[in-house]
Amino acid sequence: VDHYNRVAKDTNNRVVGVLLGSYDRRMGTVEVTNSFGVPFEEDSKDPNIWFLDHNFVDNMFGMYRRVAVREVVIGWY
Repeated sequence: VDHYNRVAKDTNNRVVGVLLGSYDRRMGTVEVTNSFGVPFEEDSKDPNIWFLDHNFVDNMFGMYRRVAVREVVIGWY
């Protein structure tokens, strides 16, 4: 919600981010412990065409891994 309010409030724009955390397959649990927003743009003529900065995702995930080694990408928002 914070990401949306900072970037796209009062618009029809969407926001995209990465969810980080851990999961336990034996217990069937997922724990989201961190997240970060990702630069994201949509084609104004076709909302099915969008642009995501993959290098940004890789760099941010690398920085988070230095601090929290056990965090993995859990999903997207």
